Amino acid sequence: MSEADKKGRETWLVLQQLVEDLILAPKNERVRHEIEKPKTTDDPSVPEQVAIISHLINIGAIKIFGFDFANPASILRDLPPRAGEDFRSKGILFEKVSPKFDEVYARYSSYDSKSRQRDHDTYRVSLRKGHEIWVNDFLLSRPHATGRPLTLFEYAYQNQGKQIVRKKMPQWVQD
Repeated sequence: MSEADKKGRETWLVLQQLVEDLILAPKNERVRHEIEKPKTTDDPSVPEQVAIISHLINIGAIKIFGFDFANPASILRDLPPRAGEDFRSKGILFEKVSPKFDEVYARYSSYDSKSRQRDHDTYRVSLRKGHEIWVNDFLLSRPHATGRPLTLFEYAYQNQGKQIVRKKMPQWVQD
């Protein structure tokens, strides 16, 4: 794999994580993205994720509202980082900036088909680590037993063998 393909695939993976966060975030609230350690050798490292997110900020695809260091229920979460900390250690509060984010997403979406072997006729739903819901090799959700992620999983489970398109989902799933 060339260096350009590697960078493109890593950018695609970070974009996928951001989109997952956007989908799972409650409406009218800031979106929290946690920068995680790579789970596999193919995942981008923490510094690579930081570089990709910094690039997305610089080109105007996402807007940062703050850094999230404290418990999400804490009023302290919007305070600036403590000495020696930056967003590499926990995460960011952001929103996507349309249409720039959508343009970047479309540009890098070609790396999805290059990086994953797909079988559109067969969907394998699995639970990993006790709470992550995977469809084939795509992380669908990390639900905490109730709420929106569980609703989406139930909808996907009820519609096995069918293509699931967000715009065609019933309103009760999208809310």
